[in-house]
Amino acid sequence: AARATMRPRARPAGALAPPSPVTNGSALVIEDFGYSPAQMAYQAEVGNRAPEMVDSKGQVLTGQRGEVFYKDATPKADHYIQFRVLLPPALRDTHPEDLELDLKLCFAPSLDSDEHIEVGPGDQNHLKRCDPSRRENAPPPTDRPRLGVTLRYRVELGSYRQGDKRFSIKASLAPADDVAPALAALNGARTTPVYIA
Repeated sequence: AARATMRPRARPAGALAPPSPVTNGSALVIEDFGYSPAQMAYQAEVGNRAPEMVDSKGQVLTGQRGEVFYKDATPKADHYIQFRVLLPPALRDTHPEDLELDLKLCFAPSLDSDEHIEVGPGDQNHLKRCDPSRRENAPPPTDRPRLGVTLRYRVELGSYRQGDKRFSIKASLAPADDVAPALAALNGARTTPVYIA
């Protein structure tokens, strides 16, 4: 039921975001990126108030505002970003998908850097998991994010306090002793960059 409420994305990461780096064609995949129904309704009501995007040469991309998430919309539990992390298609039939993930909040590429840069350790706690409400009849979440499960998160760190930088969430497989070498070599994936208003 949760997948039916997500807004599909026709385009890849924002205009400034290069694709996730890939080694030997192997990286995790982000699918079904979108917003909660309450956040989509709020965005429709107030519009996109993110500043216009700027390319790596400092040129304003007129009319291009990218994605926006309104962190102060209430009730907060109803406003979140959601996505799934999957194995690359070539590995889905031959490897188990019940694996734990590590998630990190990152600054998306900007004028300061062409790279995704993890925010400092003290700011990682601004990435907050949102559990499904009881009225959704969804299965209870696991202690850690897992591959293949719809993940719901909020970013509580505003872009305006960080020089109007956009954020992305990096997902990588959690270290484990029993992970197959093909999986251990996978690069992480990043969500679409979002301006947190």
